[in-house]
Amino acid sequence: MSSSSKLKIAVIPVEWKSAVIALLESGGDAEVIWTLRARGDWQVLDEFGTSDRAYDHLIRQLSIPGLLGHDHPPMQDTLDFSYCDTWAFLCPHPQGFPTQIYAKIALHASHIRINLISLHIDLTRELETAIKSYLKS
Repeated sequence: MSSSSKLKIAVIPVEWKSAVIALLESGGDAEVIWTLRARGDWQVLDEFGTSDRAYDHLIRQLSIPGLLGHDHPPMQDTLDFSYCDTWAFLCPHPQGFPTQIYAKIALHASHIRINLISLHIDLTRELETAIKSYLKS
């Protein structure tokens, strides 16, 4: 069994996407907590590297009906260590390059904030391979 077949691929729930989009639209530091890696990687990917541009990019992708992603095991919130509903999904590269961007977002159980965990080039292509396999089945 390949490692990509271990990923749980599914349509990302509309409720989860709606809650995340609402928090991205508010765009405050209290609502969106970036990991250091995600912030640094986004600044490399996007020539301007601003949070607003990242949020707009993520909102566009999350607005796609039927968006597929990896139903990631729950992750712990960085502030209170409660468990968060976490999804990983792919986005187009902000500069139009053919390499996709891997995004992973954890939605806090009370829907008051998200943890933006990953936002980097999908170097392993594991999620892309898993999604292609899912679509073939």
